[in-house]
Amino acid sequence: MSSEILIIGLNEIGLSINLAFKERNANLNCTGYDADAKFARAARQRGDIERIVFTPKKFAQIADMIFLAVSPADAASYLETLTPLMKPEAILVDLSSLKAAAYQWALESFPENRYYLGAVPVLNPDLLEFAVSEPLLPRPDLFKGGIFAMTIPPNTPERVINIFLGIVDFLEAEPFFMDPHELDASMATVEGLPIVSGLALMRVALNAPSWREIQRLTGRTWATAAHVGTKEPSKALAASLILNKDNMIHRLSALIDELEAMRSMIYEENAEALSTHLEEATSAYGAWIARRKKGNWEAADQKPLPIPKISLTDRLFGTGDYHLKRDK
Repeated sequence: MSSEILIIGLNEIGLSINLAFKERNANLNCTGYDADAKFARAARQRGDIERIVFTPKKFAQIADMIFLAVSPADAASYLETLTPLMKPEAILVDLSSLKAAAYQWALESFPENRYYLGAVPVLNPDLLEFAVSEPLLPRPDLFKGGIFAMTIPPNTPERVINIFLGIVDFLEAEPFFMDPHELDASMATVEGLPIVSGLALMRVALNAPSWREIQRLTGRTWATAAHVGTKEPSKALAASLILNKDNMIHRLSALIDELEAMRSMIYEENAEALSTHLEEATSAYGAWIARRKKGNWEAADQKPLPIPKISLTDRLFGTGDYHLKRDK
């Protein structure tokens, strides 16, 4: 007997989970749903998902696990709609990029004997070499060598945690446990700030009196910087930024301070100070990307939990006797 999996959001995250299960013969029945029915049909036609539904409510009642691969704003509405329908012992994995609000809602409102797990996927480091303008397509190795930043409510049964740890291992990634507020603060830096900066850069140029002439001179540098932030629909992006308002304001203030410091050095023609300032950033980038590619993080505060080698089907159905020992 196979477990029933419902994937909501047939983007590169949701579809890549299905493709990884399919490639590695996970013996799971995956069904997909996307709010854009045309998009869902196209995914099925490409072979990225075998079965789709056009309303998730009915299937949510029989699913053993639901993956929610949608924007943070959309995640809230799906949580409110679907969790009352979940069968006992079912698990919902929230893959949206922000966690504090959903985590708090789950603590207060999740039905008894149904379980919420938060996880933000950090993708395959090989994809860092992809041009930012290239679309990120579904692929079975999307998560290989990456991590899943996990937020787990207290009193979640160990067997439920083990199920998802098994899936993370199956996807060839590593788990990393974080407080939801800490995770949202981090996402403001690594996702929100680059997106706002790229769009702000576009607006600065667009509002320049000579934009008609300027745009003829744009090249790779401009395209790389300005493209960030243009992939997500504007309404969903605005809702996500506001949902993480306090963290975004804090990081934007830090960015403004940094820009003011550079502005001052340029105005004062302080080449030595500016060169040192820029070199510090360049060196830090080089060190970061080397660690990111190797997954070799120095002085890590949290070690991944050891993952027992049990088949994915056994994990989902609870067969097999296994226990995890947490590192102290």
